[in-house]
Amino acid sequence: MDTNYGWDIDSKDSGEYINTCKKIIEDSNIFDNFKSSKEYNVILEHVHYELGLQYYDHIQKVGKEIYDKYLNKFLENDQIGNPNQFFYGDGKISPTTLRYIKNCLDLSFLCDVVNNHYNNS
Repeated sequence: MDTNYGWDIDSKDSGEYINTCKKIIEDSNIFDNFKSSKEYNVILEHVHYELGLQYYDHIQKVGKEIYDKYLNKFLENDQIGNPNQFFYGDGKISPTTLRYIKNCLDLSFLCDVVNNHYNNS
C-alpha cells in the first residue's frame, strides 16, 4: 500500500487551505465544488485513484457485506462539494470516501478485538 498515503504538506499549502476554507463558507458557489478545489485538496480530498483502488480491494476482502449494505449511506458523502469520483467495481465513488469506509471498517474490527479480549479475560 502507498506509504505516503497521498499526503504531503508545507506551511504555504496550509495557509492557502485556511484561506480556501474561509472562501468556501462565505460563497455558496465555491461550496458547491469545494471538494474538487486544488487548494482544498492539499489537506483533504486528495486520495488518488490508485490508492482508492487499494482501499476498494481491501474493503471487498474484509467488509464486502457492510459495504454493500450501507453503500447508499456512504455515497451521501459524495453528494456534498462535488468531489472527484472514479469507477470502482460497479459504481462511481470518491477515493476519499473509500478511505473513510476503510478506516471505519478497521476501527470496527479493532473495537471487536479489544471488546473480545476484555470480555474473555
